[in-house]
Amino acid sequence: MFHLDTLRLIKRTFNRFFSLLMIVLIGVAFMMGLLSSRPIMEQSVDAYYDKYHLQDFQIYSSYGFDENDVKAIRELDYVDRCFPSRMVDVYSRDENDNVNVTRVEEVSRNMNQFELIEGRLPQNDSELVIVANNMNLDVYRIGSHLELFLDDRDIHDSLKTADYTIVGIAKTPSYMAKALGTSNLKNLELDIIVYVNSDNFLSDYYTTVYITVDDAADLDNFSQAYAELRDIRRDDLQTFANRQQDTLKDRLIGEYRDKIAEGEKELNEKKEEGQKQLDDARKQLDDARIQIIAAQTQMETLQTALSTANTRVRTLQKQYDSENTRISKEIEKIEKADKQGRNFEAILAETTSDYATYNALLRLKESSSLSPYRDSIARIERENAERRNTLNDLYRRQSSLNAIIEDSSASADQRQAAIEELANVNSQITSLENELQVNELLIENLKEMENQSSGSNIDQLIDDLQKKYDNHLEAQYINCISLAQDRLRLETTREEIRIANEAINRVNREISSSASEIERG
Repeated sequence: MFHLDTLRLIKRTFNRFFSLLMIVLIGVAFMMGLLSSRPIMEQSVDAYYDKYHLQDFQIYSSYGFDENDVKAIRELDYVDRCFPSRMVDVYSRDENDNVNVTRVEEVSRNMNQFELIEGRLPQNDSELVIVANNMNLDVYRIGSHLELFLDDRDIHDSLKTADYTIVGIAKTPSYMAKALGTSNLKNLELDIIVYVNSDNFLSDYYTTVYITVDDAADLDNFSQAYAELRDIRRDDLQTFANRQQDTLKDRLIGEYRDKIAEGEKELNEKKEEGQKQLDDARKQLDDARIQIIAAQTQMETLQTALSTANTRVRTLQKQYDSENTRISKEIEKIEKADKQGRNFEAILAETTSDYATYNALLRLKESSSLSPYRDSIARIERENAERRNTLNDLYRRQSSLNAIIEDSSASADQRQAAIEELANVNSQITSLENELQVNELLIENLKEMENQSSGSNIDQLIDDLQKKYDNHLEAQYINCISLAQDRLRLETTREEIRIANEAINRVNREISSSASEIERG
């Protein structure tokens, strides 16, 4: 009776029954898919690891490994494969001047192998393969170049070649995660992994050793059995490492003892050399009178140079005071005439921006382009890029010139030439920085004008700018720029005065030294 009632109920509500049946079937299928996805993924990854012989353990040493260490590892009864390798962490600069932390490894390997997905392997010492993990393939493409460098030492102490061409792109089970790991460069995160020919490495020692152990390849990398095997072999390797460390310690102590013996021998040789120098010094005492005469002559020459330097300082100081008074009065006059009570820097910035906008509007007015604002913005952005490249060169030259000026061993002519060139470099830097600042403001103004008008009110904007300066916009701009450049030249004059005073102090010290030599004589 119950079954008949159930059947009649299903017939009366067949649509609902069918819907519930389908929902249950879909849920069961979905659940089976979820439960089976993890084992499938783990099997795929395990097969991928086995195919490219991913290590079970990696041993790293800051001392390095030699052939004896590698041989001792290979002779362990539970070691299946052992691959010693060299690597170095450096900085790399791409064609867009982007700097990344880069790990360089050997391309030849029988463990932790990689799959070449594009290009070819390196055929010479100036080619490399890059790992396609978390990198911009538009920048790091086949045929692009990388420059490797270090900031604390010469890259050629570690690698034979510093400039490379990318000839291949690869993927590897060693670096599957988004984070590639931590480098030896100030614990910075790795950005790029590359492989180069083994001949590029100059070290005689291996940096790291990759190891696989017996029976590990037959186990699932995600299984409990594999985890237990790793724990056992990790303890075994730690025991071996402690024992091998004592061997390394004894070897190093022996090497240092040899160095101590060599040092003692060198010390004795230095003692003999010192005795010889002492004998030579006694002989030099006999020539003291000649040195006194030379010192007197040098002191007279220095006194003449001191007089010339003092005259030069007085002349420069007079020029500085005169120019400083004139410039200050001109700037004060401009500041008083400003209705908003601003300082000269603010007036200069606005005048420069308005003058640049005025010239841009004139060019827009004459432009035959359908989108003059966009064309002008694109042109200004191209000009800004060129200016930034020029500025980078000028900054480097500025640093070199300052080093020459501060170098006490440089001659007076070299320092004077550096001061004169530095004044020109500083002027160019200031001009370019002002132009960049003005152009950024100009781009913002052009974008705003493009949004607010279609170009019909350009004449009105030009007239408004001229009226703002009583039709003397260009004259005020030229006046403000001239004063800014004069003030920069004034700073150069002050620097000359400082250098000249340093030269005077140095000459005074040399005179005192010469006088002391005469007294001692």
